[in-house]
Amino acid sequence: MSKIVYDSAYAISLKSAKKRRAHLLRQCARANVSVNIFDAFHAKNLNLKKLVKKNVITDGCRMKAAGKKGSLACYLSHVEIWKMAYKEIEQKDGPVLIMEDDVVLPKKFNDKVYAQYVKLKRFSDWDFFYLGSRRPVGPKAVSGIIKGRARTSPGTNSGMYCYLLNPHSVPKLLRILTPIYAPVKDVVVRDKLDKINGYFLRYPIAKHEYGFSSQRLGHNRMFRK
Repeated sequence: MSKIVYDSAYAISLKSAKKRRAHLLRQCARANVSVNIFDAFHAKNLNLKKLVKKNVITDGCRMKAAGKKGSLACYLSHVEIWKMAYKEIEQKDGPVLIMEDDVVLPKKFNDKVYAQYVKLKRFSDWDFFYLGSRRPVGPKAVSGIIKGRARTSPGTNSGMYCYLLNPHSVPKLLRILTPIYAPVKDVVVRDKLDKINGYFLRYPIAKHEYGFSSQRLGHNRMFRK
């Protein structure tokens, strides 16, 4: 029987992206992940001025969001799941698995995550544990795991398509990462890795499916995380 380290699993998926959702459900079935689908915010429904007024995003983010509203909608979806995880902390205080709908999961996913998580647990300060990423950069924390370095070059320490969230870190994350000042979550998180503790697998368990065109408004070409 698989050893499962997370108490809950969420996947971000647009209702309208039927092929991507079908892909996601196949991946979760293969990997034996019982997942809660979070219907992603849609770029077309975002009212940037209202988000500024509610202090969800900064006015600078509003001005940067032209052509990147889809990225911002994805970012907001992640933040909403963080809040949900924190609200449930009295009943479920263990790690939360968060995925996007273009994730690729291997068989025996849970066993592989367990093997890495037992090494991560010695670091009580962890906020995010990336189970897949793009070009992780930083010092070695323990065998196979890197502690992400802040403000590295573009494209490094990115790819939040499959990670564990420490729900106890949510108030800290919201304090540091919101209001949102840039529409792309990978850029913001990478910039703040001197204040938050993101740990990355040196060799990813989860991978990213590059065969989908992006559903994000303003990103009609093939999207690379």
